[in-house]
Amino acid sequence: MPKRTSCALSTPTALLSLLLLCAACEDPSGPAHEAFATWLTEADYEFGDAPEQEVFFTVPFLRADPYRGRILVRDRGDKQISAWTPDGSLLFVVGGDGEGPGEFTSPSRIYFAPDGGFSVRDDFGIRFTRYTADGELVETVLAQDGTLEHDGLMLTLEAPAADGYLGFPLTWAALELGDGGDPVERIAVVHATRSEVGQRRAPEPLFWLDIADRIQNTRFPDGTGLIGGQPFTDADQARFLPGTAVAMRMRGLPPGAVDLIEVNAEGDTVWQRRLQLEPRPLTPDFLDAWMDEQLEWMAPALSEWPEDVIREALDASVHKPEYLPTATGLVLTASGEVWVRTDEAEDTLRVHYAVRRGDTDSTPRRVLLPEWLEIEDATDTHVWGVRRDEMDLPRVTGRRLVPAGS
Repeated sequence: MPKRTSCALSTPTALLSLLLLCAACEDPSGPAHEAFATWLTEADYEFGDAPEQEVFFTVPFLRADPYRGRILVRDRGDKQISAWTPDGSLLFVVGGDGEGPGEFTSPSRIYFAPDGGFSVRDDFGIRFTRYTADGELVETVLAQDGTLEHDGLMLTLEAPAADGYLGFPLTWAALELGDGGDPVERIAVVHATRSEVGQRRAPEPLFWLDIADRIQNTRFPDGTGLIGGQPFTDADQARFLPGTAVAMRMRGLPPGAVDLIEVNAEGDTVWQRRLQLEPRPLTPDFLDAWMDEQLEWMAPALSEWPEDVIREALDASVHKPEYLPTATGLVLTASGEVWVRTDEAEDTLRVHYAVRRGDTDSTPRRVLLPEWLEIEDATDTHVWGVRRDEMDLPRVTGRRLVPAGS
């Protein structure tokens, strides 16, 4: 029987968890769940690519420009960034496949400046390219040469800071599982800078990320197995903006609680807010239903093993917290908010929670989005994402935000 292989997993920012060097919200207690203002969305904007202008959407990702009201779309296929009006008029295109100035090998995040200019992270943060508001190339900067490390692990740089970059060490499944040594269970978010004469300083830890229990290692009696992400991980997560990181932590908090904590490039906590959602226990019935779903696709693929053996292997490998993860992800939006994704559903709508960064008192919004809409950004008036049409072609979609009952 052939030995099954497992994929090495890089550490995505969305799955980062947090052990801050500062205290979390002071009051560990709280109500069963707090009050929220419910909002809905209605269809408004939608547009596709522009083949006649050699702009193609295959796997698009978008960001809303908070200063000029535009939508910038990055596509992995053509390695370009295209700028659009909300109603779908193409403004300009930058980039293209290559390693020269203004070209991309693997463009990812887009960051905006107050003057309308923007920068693009490329090649795991090895390069950052900056443009004017009109799409004119300013410069491509080599942020590192691939040798920048912390605790013996190569750094991925996530976002620029005034005098350097914010990032964290890359890990993979074997490291986190402890193959050949102790498991890597925490890594640092760091500030990488240069001295006044250009010499690179040792990356400075700002806070620590608890990355335990993110990887599921399902092993079978003959020693083969499957490696993937834990379905019920309660590890915290983090997102980056220029000069700052916003983290979301759930582990070690009261059931249903989510802490949002913003830390700047100096390591100062500049904002924190706790959301208290309704706790949802991870019941045996829920776990059995999840295993049944897994067996539907695993049993045919692993026909050499009886279903009870597969079920036993799943049960032994899955992380089983007492409560379901309160949240599944977070998005930092053009509106200056943190949008928290959850697995809660109301009919065919997925529940999100939105709170403005820096705000500690206002009532958070509870926003119900269509299940097919994966939020990628939001403005004060619209939430933006991608919809697949009946031909499975991606369409950039902007839905208007409206208060429930309006």
